[in-house]
Amino acid sequence: MYNKIVEEIKSFANPKYAEWFKPFLSVKTEKDDKLYGVKVAPLRKIAKQYQNIDDKTLLKLLHNEYHEVR
Repeated sequence: MYNKIVEEIKSFANPKYAEWFKPFLSVKTEKDDKLYGVKVAPLRKIAKQYQNIDDKTLLKLLHNEYHEVR
């Protein structure tokens, strides 16, 4: 399930948007934080689709290095 969710998020990746968006992160995160450049609408759709995932998968997603996955 974890890999399926991450791959779905990656399918909406836009490197140009990621570079544009990076300065607008309201909370400065770790310097290793990465962005795929996925806009909010697709992320909401994916989140709604997987709203009943198990706790183990959720924790794994929350520890991902990419901003949009978390």
